[in-house]
Amino acid sequence: MANIQITQLPSASAITGTEAVPIVQNGVTVQTTAGAIAASPAQTQTFLTVNLESTLANSRYVGVASGLTISDGGAQGLFQIGTTGALLSLINASTGIMAKTGSTTLTPRTLQVSGQGITITNGSGVSGDPTIALTGVPAAIAGLSGYGQLTMLGTGATIRQLAGTGNQITVTDGAGTSGNPTIAITSNPVLPGTAGAVVPSGNTAARAALPTNGTIRYNTDNVNFEFYQNSAWTVFGTGAGSVTSVIGTANQITVVNSTTTPTISITSDPTIPGTGGVVIPAGTTGQRGATTNGTIRYNTTIGLLEGYINGAWTTLSTGGSGVTSVATGTGLTGGPITSTGTISLANTAVVAGSYTAANITVDAQGRLTSAANGSSGGGTVTSVAVSGGTTGLTTSGGPITTSGTITIAGTLAVASGGTGTSTPSIVAGTNVTVSGTWPNQTINSSGSGDVVGPASATDNAITRFDGVTGKLVQNSLVTVSDTGAITAPQVGSVIPFYYANQAAFPSAATYHGALAHSHADGAMYFAHSSSWVRMLDVGTAVTIAQGGTGQTTAATAFNALSPITTTGDIIIGNGTNSATRLGIGSNGYVLTSNGTTAAWQASGGGSSSQANAFAWFIS
Repeated sequence: MANIQITQLPSASAITGTEAVPIVQNGVTVQTTAGAIAASPAQTQTFLTVNLESTLANSRYVGVASGLTISDGGAQGLFQIGTTGALLSLINASTGIMAKTGSTTLTPRTLQVSGQGITITNGSGVSGDPTIALTGVPAAIAGLSGYGQLTMLGTGATIRQLAGTGNQITVTDGAGTSGNPTIAITSNPVLPGTAGAVVPSGNTAARAALPTNGTIRYNTDNVNFEFYQNSAWTVFGTGAGSVTSVIGTANQITVVNSTTTPTISITSDPTIPGTGGVVIPAGTTGQRGATTNGTIRYNTTIGLLEGYINGAWTTLSTGGSGVTSVATGTGLTGGPITSTGTISLANTAVVAGSYTAANITVDAQGRLTSAANGSSGGGTVTSVAVSGGTTGLTTSGGPITTSGTITIAGTLAVASGGTGTSTPSIVAGTNVTVSGTWPNQTINSSGSGDVVGPASATDNAITRFDGVTGKLVQNSLVTVSDTGAITAPQVGSVIPFYYANQAAFPSAATYHGALAHSHADGAMYFAHSSSWVRMLDVGTAVTIAQGGTGQTTAATAFNALSPITTTGDIIIGNGTNSATRLGIGSNGYVLTSNGTTAAWQASGGGSSSQANAFAWFIS
């Protein structure tokens, strides 16, 4: 066989593995197959490939989990594993505690505090672990020991225990260690203060269903203090037919010598009850009379409130100057107005309606005083000229002979109701400053004038004036609420309640609770149940209708209430807890009882039938 080079052989088709191939084995040329060569020797080592190679049984290919990515540079190139997403965000972030703010985002954070009581050291964690500590009040609280209520002391704190005032308040478990502190009124308490104590108040229907003996209350139906004794309600001061004690209402009425010869007066700096208002003295200018600073009254001559300030009468509604009355001129109705009111246009003889080709008459106030239908005129308008006249405005578009548009331009003159300028501005006057530019200008007061108010004032306070110039408005501690209630501090006050006589009093039904002084009979009255009730004073006897006797001595007081009329009469009960007269019996008669009432009977000579008889000896 001739020698042939491999390159001279024909090209092989696809290898199937069964092709015969010569090999040298142990120095001897032998034959095998292509498949046997491919299978020998067996591959046992493991190795990495870029991608999955199914023909390499022991191969492993490279893959990455979340946060990593693969970059393959190709043959002879760089095969690189890199970071991505949240891991890459972590690598690129600055220092601090990391917070995952998105699926692929980490953001550095620093622990911080808001408000007071906590501090944080090394909040970012860069220099060490963050340290959170208490400071100020919380730190002081953490350092406390013991039991009780927590009390703030500026920037610190301490422990307190509730305690009661001796003979007034008893506190059980004031520290709260065994339960909630219980605060109660001490048995047999001594009430503090000098003004008085307010007892429960209500009408007769509001009495307790099962009261206890010793209960005391104020009955608003009969306007009396009452107490429950011996299982029955009893009114103070009426049990023996005479007044035994007079008591004033706290912050309203003061009573001196309440159990002997009481003197009743209005309490200094009183709190006036009610919601309707206080009726103050009223009269004409000529009825003012001599008075002192601080007096207030209603002047019926000018229809205004006025006060005596710095030695002179001054109207309170206007501060001594300004408008006190608004009159209405021709064409207007509603005046004069001295306080509040409504000004309206006065009607004329013209009947409201529509008129055709009207004939009208206009008065000097611009009102139509007469109007009537007229007859239509003839003719045709062929041209309408346009002019601004003396208004300062210019017009264009005229004359109009059929239809058209009239345009107005320019600045309206002052005489025609305008400003006379396209750039108006407010000019400052005396004691006035103007800031800003038109149309945003601000007017402020500068300096002082007849009336200057304080920088701030009490809500609802009554305006008062200083006693030097009488022109400065000052704040006051006397307030009037939106419902008309007057509140004043506890200082000396002068409030006259003067009326010439009872006939001059206002309606008691309208001003329930009001006080009034009748000069004619020198007595004080208060309005209750639509009537003026006279108040007790020294030297004035309390009438029987008012619960008294109408007398000033014990003997005359007894006689005023006693039903006896003749010597020898005696007083007995009539079965309804009322006293009645039993006239003297005939000579020799004795007073007997039949078990129901007493009666005079002829003497029975001591027989057993007269065992219930008993004699009365009357001198």
